[in-house]
Amino acid sequence: PIDMDLNEVFKDIDGELTFSFELSDNDIVNVNIDGAIMRLTSFPDTYGETELSITASNPTRASVSETIVVTVSPVN
Repeated sequence: PIDMDLNEVFKDIDGELTFSFELSDNDIVNVNIDGAIMRLTSFPDTYGETELSITASNPTRASVSETIVVTVSPVN
């Protein structure tokens, strides 16, 4: 698993952010966001690429999104 603190990626001086995500392929990795910590875990016996779009929202203002490509390599 890979953990990332999303507050280190997205900054907002006006208040707390909430985070959501969307995957282009749900069969490559599992994503879980708990507060500001995002955990990526690859599924067993699966490899490939998927686009992960993360959205940071401030409930009183606008939101911003960032998209990354997640690659899981085949390892025997």
